[in-house]
Amino acid sequence: NFRLRATAFTGSIELLKVEVFSMAGDRVRTLPANEIGLDRGGFIPRGSISVSLANWWDLLTESGEKVSSGTYFAKFYVRLTTENAQTTNSSVLRKFVIIQ
Repeated sequence: NFRLRATAFTGSIELLKVEVFSMAGDRVRTLPANEIGLDRGGFIPRGSISVSLANWWDLLTESGEKVSSGTYFAKFYVRLTTENAQTTNSSVLRKFVIIQ
């Protein structure tokens, strides 16, 4: 399975979108938050864990072609809200490998 897990430690997290890039830096796919399929939706309350209900990405490019095996990066765009209700937009980059 190709699942996604997110944890909110110090405040709440709202997932906005995910961009997937190849090792060469080319954007392969942009996924809006509503296509990720997290069990809590796009909002993760403080102290909670959210997991994708199925594969969070179908391994297709924007044009519908299947991606090849290799190293990819996922850039997660999020809105963070602190306990004091201060919000800020941020992003997190994660590397992953696809072997088919």
